[in-house]
Amino acid sequence: MTTLSGGHEGRKPMKKILLVIWATLAFAVLPATASAANSPEVTYPTGTRLAIGSKIRAHNVGEVKLTTDEGTYACSYGELTGTLTKNNGTEVEASVETDAFAGTGVEDKCTSTASPIGEFKLTANPATNGLPWCIRSTPAMKEDEVQIRGGSCSGEAKAIRFTLDVKAPSFYCIYERASAIKGTYSTHPADTLLTTSEIAFTLVRGTVVCPSTLASDSSMTVESDKEAAEPSYISAGPRLTVPTGTTLAVGSKLRATNAGTNKFTAGEVTYECTSSQWTGTLTKNSGKEIEADIETASISGTGSSSSCTTSLGDMRWTLSPYTNGLPWCYRATSAMASDEFQIRGGKCSEATKPIRLLWESVSEFEVGCEYERGSETPINATYTTHPEDAKLAISEAEFTKVAGAVSCPTSLKLDSTFTFERDNTPENAPLYIS
Repeated sequence: MTTLSGGHEGRKPMKKILLVIWATLAFAVLPATASAANSPEVTYPTGTRLAIGSKIRAHNVGEVKLTTDEGTYACSYGELTGTLTKNNGTEVEASVETDAFAGTGVEDKCTSTASPIGEFKLTANPATNGLPWCIRSTPAMKEDEVQIRGGSCSGEAKAIRFTLDVKAPSFYCIYERASAIKGTYSTHPADTLLTTSEIAFTLVRGTVVCPSTLASDSSMTVESDKEAAEPSYISAGPRLTVPTGTTLAVGSKLRATNAGTNKFTAGEVTYECTSSQWTGTLTKNSGKEIEADIETASISGTGSSSSCTTSLGDMRWTLSPYTNGLPWCYRATSAMASDEFQIRGGKCSEATKPIRLLWESVSEFEVGCEYERGSETPINATYTTHPEDAKLAISEAEFTKVAGAVSCPTSLKLDSTFTFERDNTPENAPLYIS
């Protein structure tokens, strides 16, 4: 039996991954084979089988690249997270549930040498055939082989898609691979690496400037992802404390998780998303002002492929489109009304920008609608103070349509409540292949 284990000396942790395809493969590193028979097992610590339900994180090693005849598309950072769903000693399965990609371009966009694409945002979670994916390694596969396919491991197999968002939704390129991605991994005593070579994706929707095909080559690593958080409190001033009475240090990582359902309302129609999370960094906590940059944001629901739901069908929200996406700035100051905070576009240290959201219907037509709240009208909301845990409440924050099909509602109102926490996620523990 081959095992993936953590804690051996001389083995290296897996780094961050960036592209849909590569990210997927990063998880694939989980199953490993040291003998001719592929009989994988994931262990952490060494010799202890990793429990079902354990969280896993994948990171790229080096730059992630997509290659075409016209040039190269590259992202310098990316991350996929998911959950181990099977680890019985002969089979390993894990779901890929979230993705995040960034590059060296303006506002952390990925870059391209192929005109006119230029800088772009990469997402592995479009409305159709987005996340989750399934990573698998079984005895029926070749030695040291892993496969990644679209859909949850417990559901039907689907294609895998990703989107290059240049000026969404008016300028984007959607690529798809119908068959499973096949990759290989190295085993102990070699460093743990997942490798894919010349994985082809085909254009299924986009403008005439989108390349018809893209090929990916990558290597990546995988880690266990132990989650931890503790409540934070907002005291008069305002001042953010955790534990009670201790001022939270600038640079601390923050996490905001929904408390109840997120709702977008357009006339008589309500769009419901049951799960959302923002993460970011505390940049000011002086006793009179609190500021934090919101750096990542995800939102999902109970519909197909974790999409949000409405009476008109499933839909998916992207909180960081190409134009006026993340970061956002959370602010609360002594000059504001009691228990008031604001959210605006752009970093707290930079000029104010609008906040923009992208809505996509989960249908064969893939209608895209963009909504924006102007820089002159930040979101005004309220927070609870000590002794209660810090909760942020947004009520009827209106966004206006700025792009999209004629069928898109002209405006939407957002209602949401979040619990504010300090993110104590420890250093990720590497997994290894023995």
